[in-house]
Amino acid sequence: MAKLLVYATKGGDTKVVGEYIANKLGFEAKEAKDLTSDDLANANALVLAVSTHGDGQIHAKFDDKLDLLNSTDLGGKKVALVGVGNQERHPDDFCSGLAAFLPVLKKANLVGLWGAEGYKFNYSRAFINGKFLGLTIDFKGDKEWQNRADKWISEFKNEF
Repeated sequence: MAKLLVYATKGGDTKVVGEYIANKLGFEAKEAKDLTSDDLANANALVLAVSTHGDGQIHAKFDDKLDLLNSTDLGGKKVALVGVGNQERHPDDFCSGLAAFLPVLKKANLVGLWGAEGYKFNYSRAFINGKFLGLTIDFKGDKEWQNRADKWISEFKNEF
């Protein structure tokens, strides 16, 4: 069974973050636009990495794959989320795009919930009960993003 990190990127930030995490976890990295039902069927562990655009929407390339994710039985699969956003420019929707995955993860085993320590934001649909739905990265505003990612990887690597 495969371990797969799927990312969607516009300017390349989420690709950089996704490939960094995939490399550290030993996962294959794949762009969302190339994701197939076979990829999902063969993956026993999955990380979905997405940036947030506009008023909290996920990147269009991932939005196009939500039907595929909805039609895939993720029951029992380990799934983690990674959000890439900008806390300074978008403090009212910081990494809110992660919330778009909630309906497709009903049967999955969601791992990697993450705190907000070190971030300053007003609101995020992905911040529930004091935790983010996954790792959040401010690629351009946090010079220590790799350290944050390494800490998350260290904490959750054994979950996969």
